[in-house]
Amino acid sequence: MQKDFEERYLFQELADYSESELVRLLKTHWGYSNTQPFDIIGRMKEISRGREGSFFIIEQLHSTNDRSLLLYPLKESDVQHRVYVGTVNKALLGNESVDGEWVKARVELSPEKERSKHKNPFALKIANGGLQLLQAIPEEVADPEIFIEGEGRVEK
Repeated sequence: MQKDFEERYLFQELADYSESELVRLLKTHWGYSNTQPFDIIGRMKEISRGREGSFFIIEQLHSTNDRSLLLYPLKESDVQHRVYVGTVNKALLGNESVDGEWVKARVELSPEKERSKHKNPFALKIANGGLQLLQAIPEEVADPEIFIEGEGRVEK
C-alpha cells in the first residue's frame, strides 16, 4: 500500500520553504503528526564505490504508523525515494552484513547542499544514533508491532 498524495511539488516550488516547514509538510504527506518522532522503516542497501569503500542508503521506505510505502511528494520523475545512511559501524549494530536488512531509522533533513544536488528538498538522512536493525521473529512467539513481507519484526 502506498500513500496517495493529492498534491505533489516541483523542486523550485519549495525553494523558499524553511527546513522546519519542509519537515512539517513531508510529515503531513506521510501521515505523521508534527509532534511524533520521525521514524521510518526500510531496507538497507550497500553502495560500493570501488577503492573508495562503500556507503549505505535505506530503500523501500515504509511508515511506522501503518507500514504504507513512502514516496517523496515531488513531480520530478527521477526522484530517488531513499534515505542516506553513510558508513555503518557494523560492530555497533551487532551484525556482519547489514546489506538487505530491514531497519527502523529516525530521520532528519539532509544538508541543504545534498538536497540541492539531488533535486529533492525533502531528502532525508538518518539522525545520529537513529538506526536500529529489525529482527524477524516466528509468528507464534509474539505479537510484533511491525510486519514486513509477511514476517513479524521487532527492534533488535
